[in-house]
Amino acid sequence: MGPPKTIVKKEKVSKEVTDEKGLGGVAGFQSDYASADLVRNLANFYFQGNQDETKSLDLTFHTLLDLAPQDGLEGMLLAQMLATHKMAMEMLTRAQANNHNEVIDRFVNGATKLLRTFAVQTSALNALRGKGPNIQVENVNVSEGGQAIVGSVTTQSSSK
Repeated sequence: MGPPKTIVKKEKVSKEVTDEKGLGGVAGFQSDYASADLVRNLANFYFQGNQDETKSLDLTFHTLLDLAPQDGLEGMLLAQMLATHKMAMEMLTRAQANNHNEVIDRFVNGATKLLRTFAVQTSALNALRGKGPNIQVENVNVSEGGQAIVGSVTTQSSSK
């Protein structure tokens, strides 16, 4: 049966882009095919007929290169985040261009939901990248005879 056809051919993307990281690693996947599929879907969504295909693919590649997904899961999450952000900004733009309060409310409410989703996606990305929230302990009870340490603890090996 053979390998699947690559959806994004290197000839469709400028040489500068493919030389930077190639098709495979740009979206966090090891596979050219998986990366090409994600990039194609994102380019089709994000740039819906606004530019020629090569320019759309180049912009998508550069965006993903800047965001530097570490694996395929991060690549997919970043693609979702870009799509969510685009839709939210589009809704806010439409709200601003409208004169009817109820239509403005609908667009702003939709944008608000998308921006909340974006915030959740950002938290998920930070968790994937090990940038979770700092935990601050405010109350510590130490029983009689117990010990507590406040502050940073570092250990050094002692050579005797």
